[in-house]
Amino acid sequence: MKTIALLLLVLCLASCGHTRGTRVSTIQGEAVDEPWLLMVGGDAVSAKVIGCHDGDTIKVLLRGKPTSIRLEGIDAPELGQPYGRNSREALASMVLGREVVIRKSRTPDRYGRTIGRVFILPSISGMTAEVNLKMIRQGLAWYFLAGHKDMELAEAEQDARTARIGLWADRRPTPPWVWRKIKR
Repeated sequence: MKTIALLLLVLCLASCGHTRGTRVSTIQGEAVDEPWLLMVGGDAVSAKVIGCHDGDTIKVLLRGKPTSIRLEGIDAPELGQPYGRNSREALASMVLGREVVIRKSRTPDRYGRTIGRVFILPSISGMTAEVNLKMIRQGLAWYFLAGHKDMELAEAEQDARTARIGLWADRRPTPPWVWRKIKR
């Protein structure tokens, strides 16, 4: 539902003449000329993706500094487990080399990574997409509660399970948090 509202807002702004280059507001005291930064809400920044570590962690160039971003609400298979490489490749094909918007959601995790929702910037069509949600819908990650509840992510996982998409094609896929414990 949040994604649909976000898409409608993008289309509305696009039709009202708000385009790239139009001064809109400020975020963290910096001028913002991209209206979609304001639409994703929270502490949002735009950055270029320069790497994908796995299916739930990207590296971006943020104000000239490489920064690791952990996609909030998802946990992708580890690279050594089934679907791990598929997940990383899918994430890379969505974002690598592209400008994205990151809505920071909380303090860094124990590895120092920024936690956030990642959005692909609007294309010529004016459409934008949440990467975290796409990864779950494509059966490339689990919904990971991690202290917050997100019904849209939970429902997306259930839909992927029911349709047996991606890792859900396996009868009993091993969640990455279980895989990590086994491998220790």
